[in-house]
Amino acid sequence: MGAHRWARHALWAVAGSGGMGTMGYVGGVCIRVHDRLLAETDSPEFAADISLNPLSGWHWPVWRMPHVPAGWLWTALMAALVVALVAIMVCWPMRKPDNPFDRDPRRLFSDADREFIKQCTGNQCEHRMCGLIRCPRMGEQMDHHYPWSRGGATSRRNLVWLCAKHNRRKSDRVPSRLSTWLLVRARESYWPRGERAVMIPDGLADMAHGPDDGVGVGA
Repeated sequence: MGAHRWARHALWAVAGSGGMGTMGYVGGVCIRVHDRLLAETDSPEFAADISLNPLSGWHWPVWRMPHVPAGWLWTALMAALVVALVAIMVCWPMRKPDNPFDRDPRRLFSDADREFIKQCTGNQCEHRMCGLIRCPRMGEQMDHHYPWSRGGATSRRNLVWLCAKHNRRKSDRVPSRLSTWLLVRARESYWPRGERAVMIPDGLADMAHGPDDGVGVGA
């Protein structure tokens, strides 16, 4: 849905700029016609010949694209292509996990999961501002990386450790593939080597769940 929304706004922007250009062109034509009529009305010939065509000898303005050096044109096209690719990557959501349920019967993470994620993350929030700078706050809440309400499992393969502020901000939005990739790359620097099997937050269920003791939160 994010990619579709981005494409729709881009089309609106292009259509809006095209509409403004058309309005400017029509306005210019009207001004030139008005000036031509005034010039013919003030001329001496107008009184003698009322059938004088005020538009005779007048040429419709033709819009011509200003000259742009080829190097600048190719640079602009490449920049637009890069911006479009980055926008697609930012808006491209994760693939829905192939779980055997629409919603995991177990909603909440366990105390064991809390201790596990605190040790793996150093008890620091895993949110990364602009995908690069890690939040300096202490982690407070467990969260489903792929939202539980959309089919994400309550498992360590789908567990992230966030501060309360960033957990509320994330809500139940599906993370993009780019943000997930950046999270995995960041985890490589602090995640324990013995737990790399659950380092990638793919939203899939574990083979076995721990006891559901009613502790934890998650969208």
